[in-house]
Amino acid sequence: MTAFGAEAAQPAYQRLNPERSTGVEIFAIWESQSQPVDRADAITKYQDVSNSGLGSEPLRAGSYARLISHKRGVFFFELMLPRHGLEQLFYLFGLVPAGFIHPDWAAYVGFPADAYWSILTHQFLHGGWFHIIANMWTLWIFGDNVEDRMGSLRFAIFYLLCGSIAGVTQVLTNPDSTLPSVGASGAIAGVLGAYLMFFPTARLILLFPVFFFPFFFEVPAVLYLVLWFLIQLFSGVAALAGPQEVGGIAWWAHVGGFVSGVLLCRLFVHRRRQWQPDEYGLEWAWEQRPR
Repeated sequence: MTAFGAEAAQPAYQRLNPERSTGVEIFAIWESQSQPVDRADAITKYQDVSNSGLGSEPLRAGSYARLISHKRGVFFFELMLPRHGLEQLFYLFGLVPAGFIHPDWAAYVGFPADAYWSILTHQFLHGGWFHIIANMWTLWIFGDNVEDRMGSLRFAIFYLLCGSIAGVTQVLTNPDSTLPSVGASGAIAGVLGAYLMFFPTARLILLFPVFFFPFFFEVPAVLYLVLWFLIQLFSGVAALAGPQEVGGIAWWAHVGGFVSGVLLCRLFVHRRRQWQPDEYGLEWAWEQRPR
């Protein structure tokens, strides 16, 4: 960085515009200096700047955080509905495979013609507390890393596209089902597929309770995600041999979402970005990262 005149003698954090700068910009300028900088000193300077009002503009939340917020709002709306109203909501905005494959039946029971919006809207509905907590927890864990590789807008488009492909997969594998499918599992499966491609050498910390005692252990991301996919695949094959009108987990939506995430993630990568250590080398989840 080149500076001229008296401005060159000023520290980087003093040359920022107080009305436009954020904490990210402060660190970006601070760490771009030609001379080595003590990170602890940089943090102290940033805290001084924050206390003085500089960089007080809040950082914008990522797409994954906004998706969690929207889905939470929709779920709270579901809780306010009576049972009959909730059933109508699920059939109108949930994904009913028979409504696409058998248009005569759909018209007979009163489905709107060409109701293709449910391919998108079913991703924002959830069937219960455990359903939404499990999905949003998974999105919170894996979504930020994938969004970091893509950028907010690309990630949002990728997420909804994977969820839509997962819905189409569910329709094709259960064409005669008259039960509505709801949930973001297919879209989140796409995020898991992208995580597998972007961070195969990352380490995940898993919790395994044994008689009320929590045990934590590490597993490679590639092992966990491949095993998860195989469970979805084998469960989906087994479900095809069972009755089609039984509700439960939409295994094939998971499979379709995961495969679409694996195949499409490279198309959404933000090219101008520095790679992180867990993207090209092995690292342990417990070890301290170099600063």
